[in-house]
Amino acid sequence: MPELPELEIAALQLRAFCEGDVVTKASVLRDRSARAQGVKIFEENMRGRTLESVRRHGKNLFVDLSPVKNVEGLLWIHFGMSGKFAFADKPKAEPSKSTRVVFDLKSERRVFFEDARLFGGVAAGDKEEVEKLAKVAALGPDALDLRGGKAWKRALTSKKGDPEIKVALMDQARVAGLGNIQAAEALYFAERSPEARLSSLTDEDYKRLAKGVRETIKRTLDATIPKEGEQVAYTSDGAHVENPFRVYGREGETCGRRKCSGTITRYVQAQRATFYCPECQS
Repeated sequence: MPELPELEIAALQLRAFCEGDVVTKASVLRDRSARAQGVKIFEENMRGRTLESVRRHGKNLFVDLSPVKNVEGLLWIHFGMSGKFAFADKPKAEPSKSTRVVFDLKSERRVFFEDARLFGGVAAGDKEEVEKLAKVAALGPDALDLRGGKAWKRALTSKKGDPEIKVALMDQARVAGLGNIQAAEALYFAERSPEARLSSLTDEDYKRLAKGVRETIKRTLDATIPKEGEQVAYTSDGAHVENPFRVYGREGETCGRRKCSGTITRYVQAQRATFYCPECQS
């Protein structure tokens, strides 16, 4: 599933390709992709709208649309398990088999929203209504907006319960943007066990966690940011790029930390594969 780094890159590409352009027509090719509000409503709400600015919050992309009758507009795109963009400089470029929504632009170019597994979706219209459909109010702060240990402690402990730290990191109501891969990697850099309970974390642990999150996101962006004209390399979808991670997908390998000779272990945690080094992640 695309996580924060992939969404960040997708936002950069969308911004560079069509920010400021006008959607002359939006076509939903699979009804399920517009299930939040219906195909006709979505297509009507996108027609003639200017794509004013692209932004990301967690695993969601939002595009501010030109207002209608002084009412602010918004486009919401959720990638689900397999969402991604494809871009075409030709107005008659054909969509792929996994294309679910086509955006025709005034510049005679096309944007394709692809979603092979159909868990993602789109919605557009009045800003307040779209934010309700996207359940924005239920999302925690974006992971890149949190600075320092105190901010991370405040966000992760904002909900009741005492979950394991990796489970808490993946809870979008606590912090938005992290998924299975980034949570595992962040905990490796923070030298903390995925099974540690929130109640066991010290202020120093939160400081190291804050640094660990930024470290893994930076590493992933550096490894996957595409060259001009290339598609986003979705590492979580098994993209053909060298594994940039320190523990994820490295079961049985020796820990890469200099002072550690431990072996990377894989186990199932909350129905997801978790990778960590039992020697240096206490």
